[in-house]
Amino acid sequence: MSYAILKHKELAPEINIAICKAVSKEFSDYLKCDSMLLARNPDEVAGFSNKLFMEEVRIHCPVWFNCQLGASGLSPKEEAVGARVNSMALASSTLARLRNPQASAVHYRISTILFHSGVTFQA
Repeated sequence: MSYAILKHKELAPEINIAICKAVSKEFSDYLKCDSMLLARNPDEVAGFSNKLFMEEVRIHCPVWFNCQLGASGLSPKEEAVGARVNSMALASSTLARLRNPQASAVHYRISTILFHSGVTFQA
């Protein structure tokens, strides 16, 4: 039934607008709470976990989370499998950072990894 509504010529644009508003509100509210992405303490950044982050996203941003599952072709039971959770975490954190440049715990970790990798290869 819901798929039929999404394919309906007149209802689909309204549903798309509603989904965009819902995802926007979810991210806005999420970034106002004590998100993992706002971590600055080195220990918090070092302890960042993609699985825990995606659990946070699942709780605070359910519409967005389900959009990611649909886009990735995963079922809710498969979402925590290996590298797939890493890809979903990177996508979510990148979009969150667009909304709030302070939401960048993942980016701090990536920068640290790239920095140390570069040093290793130069030695």
